[in-house]
Amino acid sequence: MAAGTVNLSVISNTIRLAKDIKAYKKCSLDVEGTLEKHSLTLSCGSDSGSYLSANGGYNKKSKVYFGTVSNLIVVSNVIDPISIADPVELTYNNATHKGSVSTIKLTDGNANLDISEIKIAPNSVSAIVDLNKFQLKLLKKYLPKDSFVSGLLSLHSEISVNGKVPLINAKVKAQDGVVVYKSSIFPYDTVNFDLNANSSLLTTDLTANLKKDNGLLSVHADVADPYNKKNLSGKVKLKELSLDLFTASTNSLNSLKGKANIEGSLDGTLAKPLFFGKVSVKGSANPSYNVGTVDDFDITVNANGSTGILDGDLSLNGSKASLNGNLNWENEALGQLNVDADNLPIFLLSYGEAQANVHTKVTLDKILKVTGNVEIPKGLIKFKSIENSAIAPSKDEIFVDDESNLKSVITKLNENGINNDMSIDVDVNLGNDVKVDAMGLKADVLGSVKIHKATDSNTVRGSGLVYLEHGRAELYGHKFIVNNAEANFKGNLFTPLINSEVVVDPSSIEDDVVAGVRVKGRSDDLNITLFSMPAMSQNEILSYLLYGHGLEKSTVTGNSDNSSAQLLMTLGLGTTTGILNSVVGIFGMDGVQLGSSGTGDDTQVEVQTYLSNRIRLSYGYGVFNSVNEFKLRYEIMRRLYAEFISSLDQSIDLIYSFEVD
Repeated sequence: MAAGTVNLSVISNTIRLAKDIKAYKKCSLDVEGTLEKHSLTLSCGSDSGSYLSANGGYNKKSKVYFGTVSNLIVVSNVIDPISIADPVELTYNNATHKGSVSTIKLTDGNANLDISEIKIAPNSVSAIVDLNKFQLKLLKKYLPKDSFVSGLLSLHSEISVNGKVPLINAKVKAQDGVVVYKSSIFPYDTVNFDLNANSSLLTTDLTANLKKDNGLLSVHADVADPYNKKNLSGKVKLKELSLDLFTASTNSLNSLKGKANIEGSLDGTLAKPLFFGKVSVKGSANPSYNVGTVDDFDITVNANGSTGILDGDLSLNGSKASLNGNLNWENEALGQLNVDADNLPIFLLSYGEAQANVHTKVTLDKILKVTGNVEIPKGLIKFKSIENSAIAPSKDEIFVDDESNLKSVITKLNENGINNDMSIDVDVNLGNDVKVDAMGLKADVLGSVKIHKATDSNTVRGSGLVYLEHGRAELYGHKFIVNNAEANFKGNLFTPLINSEVVVDPSSIEDDVVAGVRVKGRSDDLNITLFSMPAMSQNEILSYLLYGHGLEKSTVTGNSDNSSAQLLMTLGLGTTTGILNSVVGIFGMDGVQLGSSGTGDDTQVEVQTYLSNRIRLSYGYGVFNSVNEFKLRYEIMRRLYAEFISSLDQSIDLIYSFEVD
């Protein structure tokens, strides 16, 4: 090798440029030649193959270096392959410290980035950067999972660095695209961003024009002395932003209509920006839950630097509620919000409706604190049955799948509570016109509950008493009286102590008998007992509860075991009683019972009703055979009956019923 000649080859199995960039494999670097004339080649293989070839030379006499990059291909896992469209030429005068670079045209096959008029001078460098019609949708793989952007982007920027201070004059324009974040979609016509920066002032202008007149945003901001004091000034204007665009962002709304407007000025510094102006939101909403309709709302925030006064009202189901409070965002989001409403109609999902007088305060600090009182002077809880989704599973039920482990199970259990960063202290009082009409029960509901939650616990606690008065029920074709029914709250709000007693209405029961049910204990661990006066067997009590008379009237054979089976079957069929009574009520009959009779192959589903206290009419349909049976029973005297039967055969029986111990 001649003096001054270099012939160097370097091979590396792995080269990693950054943590998130896939390593380059099987790379080789070849340098050969002299200072006056030399060449360089860099290549990497595997699926991250990249290639660079260049040559150049230095004229010692003129002290000028010249070089040419002939080929450049860069392949990476974070961007599409990039290459130069034309060779790039470089000259640099080492005596004057000046130089230039020809236009660099980079392309990824979809867009072109041109860097032109590159000039090098002592302590400075300058260039012009142009990006034309870049497809923003190509950025999808670099954006968060729930985000997407499309449109055509163009950029023109004049950049120079003098010493350590950059001077920038840039114009960015995007047009005919859409911005998507989670479920919110914002189609736009144009977005323009202008930037001018020097050592003493940074100026920005942003305008965004949404399609179909859905809103116009204009922001002008200046930062004086951007490297030291960073004083902020400017103006912000948001005109007629359509709230419809946010409907899909939450599952809580079927529709959201209205407009949002912002107009104000900027002040302060970049570290502590201040906003002076007005923010207003007007519109209407239809919640997806069955709680009614927000007919209209009008909320305004008058901002004064780092504080603001909120004032507004909303109309829920035709009644007004007022909102007012103070906000402070100087260091973090703080504030107080008062919510006041009288006779506010509320739909209780699919379980009725009520009117509420709400006077509460929400305090936003390091914790969220809710205080106040809610009075419910009038309400109606009404439903025919409880949906399966509304029935809570056993408190120890855990869903186990293939990915379950102890850690995930514990996490799911801990998620059942309310966040500890929340405090609740609210009194709920029921007025004199709150009623329940549910599953055959009709009663007045009275009482009050104090709802409390401390920040050191995720358990919502309750203290107070809710009880029923004038309660009557109609189940299984019979009438019942609620002697007492109360829920005593002492601890967990969702597991009150229950104490209730229900008896058969004396007017619908035979004999001088009292039969009923007592329910006691916490709501998640109830103890149910049957009782009677005089005392009798559980089967006998069940007969009075379901049929209104003793077992001797419920069976022909006198077999109490068979009667028990029939009673249990009646319980299973009892959910259809309400429908059945509605149908036969057209024909003037009340108290229709759907039950069973017979045993084994002779088991029948039986519909029966009493035409009077002595005459019972019934029709039975065979469960295991196709034999149907029509019966008419007449009570001649206690325990003595005449029964007329029409089936495969017709018969008249005289029956005397008695029990043997």
